[in-house]
Amino acid sequence: MEASWPAEVQTAGPIFIGYSWSNAGAAPCLPGGHPTLTLKDEKGGIAGVFVDQDFDVRELPVGPPGQAKVISRRDLGQAVEENDQPRVAYTLPPAHILKPGKFGVYISVGTATGEPVIALPLPDDDGHRRYRLGSILVVGGK
Repeated sequence: MEASWPAEVQTAGPIFIGYSWSNAGAAPCLPGGHPTLTLKDEKGGIAGVFVDQDFDVRELPVGPPGQAKVISRRDLGQAVEENDQPRVAYTLPPAHILKPGKFGVYISVGTATGEPVIALPLPDDDGHRRYRLGSILVVGGK
């Protein structure tokens, strides 16, 4: 699993997320689930949850490690493989709801409402099946 996001975004503005997933296993991910990006404040509180309801990991083709087909959300300008999709865009809440600051970026797979369900083979688990990928700076809108 790989992910990309901007280093800085504005409140009430768009955030574009790219990622790549594969199922290097022996069977489809039967429970399925949606990739979810969670922003956490510096105290560990959840500040935002963004669910990709158009992407279900159940649909990932199964293959052995190193050979499983990767399905991605990418920049439209990049060479797009079969089944890849454009980056997903979310609109951040306004500054009176999402206070500007530095936030941890976490990925999970779960329900359509953002509840993490599936354990992933990633480091930095928060104890609730969310995995820290890095950080993002949210600044006040212009």
